[in-house]
Amino acid sequence: MLMKAGVPHEVLNAKNNEREGSIIAQAGKLGGVTVATNMAGRGVDIILGGNPPSPEEARRVREVGGLHVIGTERHEARRIDNQLRGRSGRQGDPGSSRFFLSAEDDLLRIFGGDRLKNIMGRFNLPEDQPIEVGMMSKIVGQAQAKVEGANFDMRKHLLEYDDVLNQQRTTVYNRRFDILTSLNKEHLSKVVFESAERHFNALVSQAIAETVEMSPEKLAELKKIFVDAVIIDKNYELEITNYEEKLRNVLQGRSEKSAEDGQTIARVLSILDMLWMNHLEELEALSGSIGLRAYGQKDPLVEYRNEAHKLFSDFWSNFDAWIFMNLFRMMAQTQIGADGTLRSNSGQARTVAENNQRQAAIRVGSSDSASVLADKVGRNDPCPCGAKKADGRPVKYKHCHGKNL
Repeated sequence: MLMKAGVPHEVLNAKNNEREGSIIAQAGKLGGVTVATNMAGRGVDIILGGNPPSPEEARRVREVGGLHVIGTERHEARRIDNQLRGRSGRQGDPGSSRFFLSAEDDLLRIFGGDRLKNIMGRFNLPEDQPIEVGMMSKIVGQAQAKVEGANFDMRKHLLEYDDVLNQQRTTVYNRRFDILTSLNKEHLSKVVFESAERHFNALVSQAIAETVEMSPEKLAELKKIFVDAVIIDKNYELEITNYEEKLRNVLQGRSEKSAEDGQTIARVLSILDMLWMNHLEELEALSGSIGLRAYGQKDPLVEYRNEAHKLFSDFWSNFDAWIFMNLFRMMAQTQIGADGTLRSNSGQARTVAENNQRQAAIRVGSSDSASVLADKVGRNDPCPCGAKKADGRPVKYKHCHGKNL
């Protein structure tokens, strides 16, 4: 529109980086028109008369009122409007500002629409007639105050929610650093034992929850859990009179053994990191939906704290359960053959030996390979030789070494 009206002007939109300095420097010349975005030129003094300044031209600019700022809307925050007004009237120079608004602007439509509609309807004013009354400025100011209050509450609640996450983050990171720096075997053994013992205590509490005392049936179930976790083997004898002391001593010994495994720290840290990432995703989903509980007359922040605490407790319970159920099993797999004194390794040893036998038969192409594989590998299972298709999927046994069987 300025070009059609023949008005010379410059555009300051933070895109003309090379010319931005010269545009700002000459924006204060007599008759100069600069079209600028909100961010362009902020914090820069526009010198009347241009830069380098011309005293005569500067005097003529002051005589006509100095720099005049025209705003095309009022923003949600009054601070932004004040920053735009602050382009004029700087360093003692004269200046003025004027803002033009539309009744269809989001600010007025959402936050001040009813009062504005009543005024327009009462006076039956045409849509294209400007309204210049103090009441309009008051309506705009009240609308801005509502938006600022809503944004303040959002930031405040976000900070309160983040405080909950920050406390949990601090706890996890301290625990992680403690594990990472466990160069002392005694300390690492203590870390593993404490996690395994907590899960053990939870298993015992669950077993005697109804009967108060341990029953032979529940003791058999508890023993099976220990056997599955490769902590004891199935021939280990347990009696109700001293089962807790015996199992706790076994856990202590297995924890000390795990401290000698060079991969224990990496395994513990990897599961801690994975569980923590899953926990962060759960908290993010919780924060996005917790606001709906306000419809049930409940404080979303209180509900978020309670739910986050439960999720955090489950996080540590899952971590302790993984240590108990998987760490010693993984350790047994890597120590087969290197340590034959572990009674619980017998089953794992057979599995490893059978795998080695199958692989050896395949490598040398012996006549026993077919019978060994046929007994242990299903036709639709991946072939033990590790063959892959072009897309990376494993080749089925019936299409590879089992083709001619």
